[in-house]
Amino acid sequence: MGPGAVAQLPQGGALSDRGGGAAGAGPDGRRTAVGAMLALQRAAGNRAAAAAVRGLRQAGAVAPRSVARCAGACKCGGACNKRGQDEELLDEMGRRLHRAAADRRAGASSGRVLARSPITSARFTGEPLLQDCADDKARMGVGRRDDAAHQPVSKVQKALLDWAATKHVTLDLGTTGPGHDGVDGVYGAKTGAAVRLFKATEHLGFEEFGDVGPGTMNRLNDLFPAAPTPPTPPTPPTPPAPPISPDDQKQKDAFDDRRKQLRQIEQKLGDMIGAVIRSALVRPGEGPVPTVTASFPREVCVVQFFTGATPHDADYLATLQRAKELVHKDLTAPVQPLTFRSKTPGFCDPGPPQNNWAATCSPKTPGCTPKGTQLCDPKWYDSDRHCRSDVLIHETYHWLELPKDGKDFPAPGHRTPAEAFSNADTMTQLGNALIGLSIDNCLPTDRRATVFPNEMTICLAAPPAP
Repeated sequence: MGPGAVAQLPQGGALSDRGGGAAGAGPDGRRTAVGAMLALQRAAGNRAAAAAVRGLRQAGAVAPRSVARCAGACKCGGACNKRGQDEELLDEMGRRLHRAAADRRAGASSGRVLARSPITSARFTGEPLLQDCADDKARMGVGRRDDAAHQPVSKVQKALLDWAATKHVTLDLGTTGPGHDGVDGVYGAKTGAAVRLFKATEHLGFEEFGDVGPGTMNRLNDLFPAAPTPPTPPTPPTPPAPPISPDDQKQKDAFDDRRKQLRQIEQKLGDMIGAVIRSALVRPGEGPVPTVTASFPREVCVVQFFTGATPHDADYLATLQRAKELVHKDLTAPVQPLTFRSKTPGFCDPGPPQNNWAATCSPKTPGCTPKGTQLCDPKWYDSDRHCRSDVLIHETYHWLELPKDGKDFPAPGHRTPAEAFSNADTMTQLGNALIGLSIDNCLPTDRRATVFPNEMTICLAAPPAP
């Protein structure tokens, strides 16, 4: 093998020693403990070799440093002369070499990757050889050089110099390289000596080997961690909405009140419709079901006052359903026609009190422009909040082609559903009365002050027949 190359296992699972002979053989062809340990270290990594020697040391066999120092010669004395223990070490090395070879063949045939965590330090990422060293798949040693595509040697050299500076350790890589500090991309003897010093200082073991393996590479990766992810800048606070003008706030509140009011009216009419349907579906022999009059006495009188319809009318259910339909249309009508603030001459000129809160120019009204509802300033804006909501409901009924107003309300005995469903004022007041509001929130009319309360009193005293 050339210097710095990766040692590969022969088919039988044994490795050649650095000297080039058989596995565990010294220069004279004899098996040596140090040769076997080198073969195991190349095949299975530092940890496997350390485990083998550590196990034999506990059994009283050759110590790793003695093996490395003596290199198979007996002149060192001591344990080298104990041939039985030396043979035991060789046998154990051989067994571990065979197991390592079998594991590697199994991993290769199954596609199993025997890898540790990937290198995370920005110093070493993008260097396949350094990742292989960290994964115990390769070694980088004397003779390795950087090339145009990869610079693993110079990156390790620079890391060793930075490490020495932090540890206050004297490290001599020479004066070659662009910075005259030995960082030249050539793995020479001084780089090997620096790696051995690094292993010894960091207590990695195997400091007699000057190559970069998993212990060295993973320790360098730990010492130079990835740069911390910069904190996500805080999201700037949402700037506050510009202050809304008092008049715009009044419009917003009126739209909100309108929607809430119409939903309650729609729900009340739906409850009455359900009561009518349930009482009509009673079968012979079934228990009594409360009539709509029994369940909603006040609401029945309200409907009778504004439409003339009573529960014994054949079209009473249809009357309730039509009223609910109009309420739903008012609720779901687009609000855009109601957003104009009146500046058009003629729309909000002073006139009778009931006519100057707003004015509507409906789609089917000839000769009327602009189409939409004008909210009169200052009359609408200066009125009561409930009045402003009533005006929006009322004007939307006009937009839905209910042409009549309160002045067209018929006298008792002449009120019909058809009359009510063509009158924006009547539909607005019907809805208010159904949910317990004042029937007219804008004007103290006679209908609100006396007519409606009197007729309600009479009706509740003698409610309509079911």
